[in-house]
Amino acid sequence: MIDYKELRIGSITKQGIVHAITYNKGKFGCYLHSHPFDSSGGEWFDMSDIDPLPITEYESETLLKFGFKEGLRGNYLLECNGEMFRYWLNSYFPKERMLFVVGKMKIECDYIHTLQNIMFVLTGKEL
Repeated sequence: MIDYKELRIGSITKQGIVHAITYNKGKFGCYLHSHPFDSSGGEWFDMSDIDPLPITEYESETLLKFGFKEGLRGNYLLECNGEMFRYWLNSYFPKERMLFVVGKMKIECDYIHTLQNIMFVLTGKEL
């Protein structure tokens, strides 16, 4: 389950891409699309039914779609606004595997929607 405060329009979850966040009959929920160019209203999900999408080796293609370039040993690099960002997928040390490094700042980042939020806050750009 994801806290509704962590989601924004365009956030990627296991169930789909957030199109709208709503409050109806005392519950928060989201309309989700299966792909970014879906022009329908989307399918409504209760927040308790929305799961985060972990960043794993299998989701590394998403990092590439976001503009990261594949480096050595599980490193993915992105230059944005004159800053170099590095995402490290370390399969040898699972506890350190999902570490987002920005210059000298290290931020644990396990999920795609969290990475999207961090990048927006730091750069003002959507992934």
